[in-house]
Amino acid sequence: MLTFVVVAVSGWWVAVNLSNRAFWDLNRLMWLIRIATCLLLFIALHYEIVRYFMNGVSYLTKDSSLNVNWQQYLSGVVAPSVGVLVASLCIVLALRIRSSALHTAAIIAIAVGTILWFVNGFYFAPHEYYTPILNARVITGFVLIAALVLTYRMRKGIADEKLRLAQRWLAGLALLLVTFELSSLEAVWSTYVQLQRIDFSGNTYVSYEHVHALWNQFHLILSGTWIGYGSVLLVIGFIRRLQIVRITAMGLLGLSILKVFLYDLSFLGQPYRIVSFIVLGLILIGASYMYARFRNSIFGVNDDAKDPSQAP
Repeated sequence: MLTFVVVAVSGWWVAVNLSNRAFWDLNRLMWLIRIATCLLLFIALHYEIVRYFMNGVSYLTKDSSLNVNWQQYLSGVVAPSVGVLVASLCIVLALRIRSSALHTAAIIAIAVGTILWFVNGFYFAPHEYYTPILNARVITGFVLIAALVLTYRMRKGIADEKLRLAQRWLAGLALLLVTFELSSLEAVWSTYVQLQRIDFSGNTYVSYEHVHALWNQFHLILSGTWIGYGSVLLVIGFIRRLQIVRITAMGLLGLSILKVFLYDLSFLGQPYRIVSFIVLGLILIGASYMYARFRNSIFGVNDDAKDPSQAP
C-alpha cells in the first residue's frame, strides 16, 4: 500500500511541476499522468480491501475451502462497492478543487467498480452462508446505489458538457443494472438455495416432483419480479420525464410477458393457467391503453434534452 501511495504522489508531483514550467505542449500528457495517478490510488484501495479478506482475518468455519470461498465472495462485492463510494466522494472533491483529472479518474473507477460488483453479485458462494435480505450482496448493493445516486445528482455542478453527460449516463445506467440485478437475484435466491441443497448423488431419496415444483417456482417469482420492476421503472420514467427509462421499462415488461406466455404457463395446471391468461389479458389491455394514451410521452423527447441545465 505504501508503495502505491509513494508512486502515486510522485507521479502527481511530477505532473504539477512539469505543467507549471510552461511545457504547454505536454499539458495533455500531464493530464493523463494525473488520471493514472488517481487510478493507481483506487487500485491500491481495492487491493488492500481484497487482501484484508483473503488474509484470513476471521475463520467462520472449520472447513478451510468453505471459508476461502466465502472470503473470496466478500472481497468480490465489498471492494467494488467501497471503491465506487470513495470515487463518488472524489467527484465531490474534484468539483470543489476543479480537478478534471481527478473527476475523470473517479468516473472510470465508478464504471469499473460497478462492473466488478455486477459480475461478482451473480454468485453467492457458499450458499451455506446465505441469509435473506440482510446479506453481503444486499448491504453492498445499497452502498453502491447510494454512491451512484450521489454521482447522478452531483452532475449539475459540472461545467464541461461532455463530462456532465458521461457522468449522467454512467450513473443512470449503473443504477438500472444494479437495482435490476439486486431485485431479481434476491427474489429468487431463497428458492435457488433450496435447489442447491438437494443431494443428487443418489445417497438420499430425491423427489423429482419437488425439484420440478421448486424450478417452476423459481421462474414464476422471476417473471413476477421483472413485471413489478418494469412497472416501477415506467412510473419513474413518467414522473422524472426520462424517455430512455420509459422505453427500457416497456421493453422489460414486453420481455416478461413473452416469457410468461412461452415458458411459465407451460407447467401450470389448467385452473391456474386459465386465471393466468385472464390476468395477462388484463395486463395487455392496460398496456395497450397506456400506450395509446401516452404514446407521445413514452417516445417523446426528454424535457431535460431541451434544457440541459434543468435536467432532473
